[in-house]
Amino acid sequence: MKNSGDLERQEIERMIELARNRLQKKVLVAQGTGTLNDNSVELEKALQHYDKVAILFGSEAPLVGVTPSDAPLILGRAFSGLELLPSGVYVAGHRGIIKPGNVKVSENGQVLSISNSYISLTDIVKR
Repeated sequence: MKNSGDLERQEIERMIELARNRLQKKVLVAQGTGTLNDNSVELEKALQHYDKVAILFGSEAPLVGVTPSDAPLILGRAFSGLELLPSGVYVAGHRGIIKPGNVKVSENGQVLSISNSYISLTDIVKR
C-alpha cells in the first residue's frame, strides 16, 4: 500500500491510461484521500470525450480485516454511483458524491465537499 501523496507522476498517468483505454464503461479508483481532488480533476479532463463513469474514493482508515474503517460506507457509495450516475468523473465522500475540484479532506481524513453540495443518488433514482 502506498500513500497517495507519494504517488509518482508515471503512476498517475498509468491510472489515467488504464481508465481511458479499458473497454469497460465503469471505472472505480481506490486511492488515498490526500490527492483525491487533484487526481479527480486530472481524470475528468482525460475522460471528457469518453462515455464512462469513473469514481475515485478513499477512506480515513484502510479496509484491513475487521479493523474499524469508514471504507465499506465509501465503497458502497462508490458502487452505487457507478450504477446510477451519468457519464463523468466523481468522488465518493463521507456525505455523498462530489464533483472533481470540489473535494476537501478534513483533518481527520473525511472526504467532504468544499461547498457542501453533494449529488444525491436518491434524487437520481426517483427520476
